[in-house]
Amino acid sequence: MLFVGKGFGTLVIDQLHDPRTLIADAFVLLALPGLVLSLLDLVGRDGHKRELTWLHRIAGTAVLAVGVVFVLGFVG
Repeated sequence: MLFVGKGFGTLVIDQLHDPRTLIADAFVLLALPGLVLSLLDLVGRDGHKRELTWLHRIAGTAVLAVGVVFVLGFVG
């Protein structure tokens, strides 16, 4: 969701140039990726539960770090 929102936000900002319309339209348009992903989650199936291991925790920390670097603008 983080990467989809960042990409979609960049696309919206590039397309809208008037600051007044940017604020009003971006408020509505930036909710669309979350809505689409939530609808996909509703119709998607649930897989089996996996055991949480230390490898999963370390990988989650790495994904979080990459997300923070991405949002702060150091990458992408």
